[in-house]
Amino acid sequence: AVVSTQSTGVFGEKEVIFGYKGLKVDVFFASGTLTQYVKIDYTEKIGADGAVSCEADNILQLLSDITPGGFTTDYVEFIGALEKNKKFHPPGTLVESYTKKGKTFDVYYSTFEDEKFREFHNRLQVFILWYIDAASYIDDEDPCWNL
Repeated sequence: AVVSTQSTGVFGEKEVIFGYKGLKVDVFFASGTLTQYVKIDYTEKIGADGAVSCEADNILQLLSDITPGGFTTDYVEFIGALEKNKKFHPPGTLVESYTKKGKTFDVYYSTFEDEKFREFHNRLQVFILWYIDAASYIDDEDPCWNL
């Protein structure tokens, strides 16, 4: 597991999620396809009983706002995606392969003109918000970006 200690790009500068006790938010990624699974657990949520007029932050909406590639909250669906992950290879053109310490690595090249790459990039780019302070997404309409 890789734990992010940076979430200002997701939950604001103060990195606060309002309205929960015992909150735990887990975001899992399939290693190749980068399909995402979100699991949210908490012991108590403000306003759930209607006694308080304010509402807890909508965590799924906050995550949806920064995740153009989407995610699932269905564990069984995610496990199915992991099976597809076994056959995954990145979109684009294979430009080089090399072997190091008995493992083969492939290097691919693509542009945003490739719709499959654009979809993959949408799932990939969310990592910068979790790991780079003050990061923002690149403009995928800019023809200067080739990856």
